[in-house]
Amino acid sequence: MNGFEFTHHDVKESDKQRKSLERKISRLYSFRGKKDFVFLYHYRFNENIDLDKIFTKAKKFTAFYSGLNKKYNMVVFTQKIISDEKERKVYFKQDDNILFFELHTKHIWSGDNENIFWARVDDDLIKKMLDTADNVINKNAKVAEGYLH
Repeated sequence: MNGFEFTHHDVKESDKQRKSLERKISRLYSFRGKKDFVFLYHYRFNENIDLDKIFTKAKKFTAFYSGLNKKYNMVVFTQKIISDEKERKVYFKQDDNILFFELHTKHIWSGDNENIFWARVDDDLIKKMLDTADNVINKNAKVAEGYLH
């Protein structure tokens, strides 16, 4: 299975979308405790971010999928909007199996500009995040909390 996307579709009003989501949930649930998981969660930009709450909820969520000798990790990432291009960077924090990344970017990933909406303008920061997550999860690298170089 390549992944599961939490949908933005209205599953209450659309029978087709609801059935699709139910199939995905059922398939994901069937792998519980049987496969390694890496959940990737984009926490949309919010100035009132509560990191402790995010870690608490993420731990509860990943614990549901834990299984004997199976790895379960969650990569949570969000943005911090900066004004100066020189301030672009990635902050990293880990709490057990939860990896948190704060990407310091000039633009909120939204709007009509496809390069901003799809975060293409920040591909370098996203690559740094994904490479770090890969090193921690798959190569058991120890990465100190703080800004990535």
